[in-house]
Amino acid sequence: MTKEDFNNRLEALIESAKILRVRGFDEQEPEEATKTRLLEPLFEALGYVANRNQVREFRILGDSVDYLLKTDRPLIFVEAKSLLDCRNVSLFDKHRDQVLRYIQNYRLSPEITRMERPVSWILLTNFAQFHFIRVTETTPTFSFKLEDLRRRGDELWELLAPENLEANRIDELYDQQKKAVLDQQFLADLKRWRLLIANGFALRQPAQSIDDITLASQQLLDRFIFCRMLETRRLVEYNKLARAYSQYWALFARADKNFSEVIRESLFIEIKNDFNTELFEQPLLCDKMEIDNAALAAVVGHEPLSPDLAATCGFETSQGELLAFRHLYSYDFSLMSQDVMGAVYERFLAHKLFQDGGRIIIEDTDELRKKEGIYYTPKYIVDYIITHTLGEKIKPILAEAKSLLGYKNFKGAIAKIREISQIKVLDPAMGSGSFLLVAFDTLVEAYSDYNVECRKSKKERNGHGALFDGD
Repeated sequence: MTKEDFNNRLEALIESAKILRVRGFDEQEPEEATKTRLLEPLFEALGYVANRNQVREFRILGDSVDYLLKTDRPLIFVEAKSLLDCRNVSLFDKHRDQVLRYIQNYRLSPEITRMERPVSWILLTNFAQFHFIRVTETTPTFSFKLEDLRRRGDELWELLAPENLEANRIDELYDQQKKAVLDQQFLADLKRWRLLIANGFALRQPAQSIDDITLASQQLLDRFIFCRMLETRRLVEYNKLARAYSQYWALFARADKNFSEVIRESLFIEIKNDFNTELFEQPLLCDKMEIDNAALAAVVGHEPLSPDLAATCGFETSQGELLAFRHLYSYDFSLMSQDVMGAVYERFLAHKLFQDGGRIIIEDTDELRKKEGIYYTPKYIVDYIITHTLGEKIKPILAEAKSLLGYKNFKGAIAKIREISQIKVLDPAMGSGSFLLVAFDTLVEAYSDYNVECRKSKKERNGHGALFDGD
């Protein structure tokens, strides 16, 4: 199905919808009639074959969403409503709670762990309105009305055609729209998450020093963010931290055991064993202190941020309240570039916690940032510096190693490429580690380049080739 064919069929469906809005569906049930007479023909016009690419009543942890549209992998959920519903009001506003319940249940569903690539979008539509909601969001990112469809048909195709969803076109458009404010939003939420955790510690240990609370809250927040990064890259089960809280709530909510204890004994030990990171060594200070569950529930998105908890943390006055609170699962970390993460983290380092009466708040001033010498280095400057320092050091070694491969001097090539492993890189004023990350990538790229040449040179000789392979 071409875009032109789609627009021609869309035109006919628009005319049918206009007539049906006036005439109604006679004896047919309105929602079912909307599905069979408008939505399913629309899906077919886009290229979704009935019974093959359209799965009706897809189960999500106690709920059923009307459709899952798929190819070889799941692409998007669709929740359908009657064409006659919400003539003069927002379809999303009316059905917001249902859509957000689907998103919450999907996040916790075991089904998500069985998908090679989880679904990122849900479409709420009655054909008169189309609302595309990302599963990390609480409001639509893209919306259409019936009267817009004729002139915006190409946009609908861009968002919903199977080949475009396969190619992640909708995520590219989302990223373009959100990138401008992503760093400000993420910084605001990092500060909030830290305040929630800090106040959660202070609530259980009011006599604890501010230095201890600062360190413990940073340790626990770092662990949570590391978990989300692992989930995003599918190195652990998708949404494992969120599902751990849900399971904790079902099993231990009435027991004298809080969530921090449970994840220390399960998820955190698992990550330490699998990834050998000092961040999950136990006991750190955060492992020795109790923390209130309400704070952690808000950070991981198990419960909405309550007004009382927000007031305790000072969100109502000066903690970035102009940007709505988003929990850890409101972010897709796969879309967050190293540049954004580095900029946000280095600015985050300038914020100090202090006690104000019975609560913990953040000190955040330009003078503090200047005093601490915390400045963000843009990625293009990092790339330039690494290219003209480490890159210049690696270049002749790599060139000579590849030349030796060309002369079939394999032992000499191995000895030469091993010289790269003797290079040491020091960043004496490391903030977010942006220089070291690019340096690491540069080293990996050099080894990869060598391995490509190694395989070419040695394929005829012994059928394979690798970095330190052979005689």
